[in-house]
Parts: sequence; structure tokens; C-alpha cells
Amino acid sequence: MLQTLLTHKFRLKVHEEERETKMYWLTVAEGGAKLRNPQEEAAFEAAYAGKSPFKPGFEAIFTNKDLPGFARRLALGLGTPVIDKTGIKGRYWFQIEWPQNGEPGIALASLRTALREQAGLNLEERMGSVRFLIVDSAHKPSD
Repeated sequence: MLQTLLTHKFRLKVHEEERETKMYWLTVAEGGAKLRNPQEEAAFEAAYAGKSPFKPGFEAIFTNKDLPGFARRLALGLGTPVIDKTGIKGRYWFQIEWPQNGEPGIALASLRTALREQAGLNLEERMGSVRFLIVDSAHKPSD
């Protein structure tokens, strides 16, 4: 329905393409996953009520998700697809902290270390096929 509206209003033309691109696989690190119960999040939020939990100079992800959802959250920060290959089911709470790199975007090396040490997870760089939505044209809407 939304695509029909955009096509009509903006004369939007799109197509999908499958392309090979760099991606990451989220896998279980040697020694196994160190996943936390989502109920720990309530205690964490109560402890930090009204104040920031972030340490100066550190990035952080705090969330209550399943592993495919956590992979999508990582992908947003990395700007690269992240695919859950752990095979682990259920919801978990992640409190991952790593040093900032002083530049926009996620400091990949320190994030990889933090994931391995704090959650028992790895980010493995791979090449894979991803579907992209390509905008061919769009126009300003008419009155």
C-alpha cells in the first residue's frame, strides 16, 4: 500500500538487485556465549534511574532482544549487514561497552573484542549476497 502511494504521489520507480557485499556473521565465540537474562535489565535501569549509565569515552549497547534483532542493531551502527549465525533461540539482555575511537561510527576492532569478552560472540567478516532496493527515479509531487 505504501509503495503504491509513493509510486502515485512521487512517480517513484524502483527495482531490486542482488549484489555481493561485505557482511558480518554473528557467531558463538570459543568458550561459548555469555548471554544475560532479560530480567537483569530492570535492575540495571533502577540502579541508573535519572542518570546516564554511559562511561566517559565508551560506546555502549543496552538492549533486550533475540539474537537476530541484536544482529540488526549491530548492522545499523556498522552500516554493514550482520547475520545471526549463532543458532541460539530466546531473548537476552546485552550490556556491551567498548572504547570510542573518536570518529563517527563504531570502532570495529574494539567492538569485536567487547563482544567476544562480554557476550561470548564473534563478528566474522564474510562476503555474501544481499538484496538492495534501488531508486531509479522520483519527482516532486504535483498539487
